[in-house]
Amino acid sequence: MEIGTLALLLVGGLVACIVFVVVVGVVAGRAAANAKGKQAWQRATTDLGLGLELCEAGDFPLASGFDIFTRQESGRTEIFAAGDLEGRRVALGEHRYTTRHGKSTKTRVQTICVVDTPGVELPQVTIRTGATPDGGLLGAIASLALPGQPVRFEDDPGFSSAFLVASRSPTQARQLLTPERRRFFLERRQLLEPLEVEANGPAILVASQQALEPERLGELLEIATSIADRMAS
Repeated sequence: MEIGTLALLLVGGLVACIVFVVVVGVVAGRAAANAKGKQAWQRATTDLGLGLELCEAGDFPLASGFDIFTRQESGRTEIFAAGDLEGRRVALGEHRYTTRHGKSTKTRVQTICVVDTPGVELPQVTIRTGATPDGGLLGAIASLALPGQPVRFEDDPGFSSAFLVASRSPTQARQLLTPERRRFFLERRQLLEPLEVEANGPAILVASQQALEPERLGELLEIATSIADRMAS
């Protein structure tokens, strides 16, 4: 074997070893980060009185019927914690999905909280903060991305400019969002700014637009339960 060929083989073997070590390191690093993240979730949810419960959303009946989970074909939802609080079933988890812009892709993560509304069946309604201060053209375009038909309240321009609302049952959505409930949302607009709310059947879902630190799960749970209380009253 020529010296040049031997040198190429040695260099090739060295490169392969380096690549292998890097790949193993990345995988191990991700595994350690995931384990650390799960531990942080466990500490936070234990403080909230919830138990660790790992499963897919489809295997958790309370969280299986929401449109947010089927809006993206690449979406995957995991329930990390669930339990009963003050007579209500609640669940916390993360929804991951991939967006594509040309050839580039990006994985997005939303923290979700699901709260049931015992004895109350709600129509499918999605509520999100508006895209423009006056609810103009951009807001109307953004509402088309939500499931169902856009719902506006001509007698309440303040609410309609602050929130995008869509529903598969617009008449029922208007009946659900009474003046008192619309005022409830307006008074909490700053808290809801980065959130999306969906009512559907026996539960309410609140989703952040980005992953929340485990220390903020209590805030999300408090907002979700207050909305569920108001919707079910």
